[in-house]
Amino acid sequence: MWIYEKKIQYPVRVDTCNPALAQMILEQFGGGDGELGAAVRYLTQRYVMPTDHVVVSSFY
Repeated sequence: MWIYEKKIQYPVRVDTCNPALAQMILEQFGGGDGELGAAVRYLTQRYVMPTDHVVVSSFY
């Protein structure tokens, strides 16, 4: 059995909201040039490779 305790590394106090900063953080993570977009492009890149040296195997 595990116990999940939500702890942050440093104490954080938010006084006001900053929509511009929130939009920038979301764009960097999930936007077109963000981390998630890069990971998806990397994973799907193998299906369109123009070489016959790489064999695509499925996990079905």
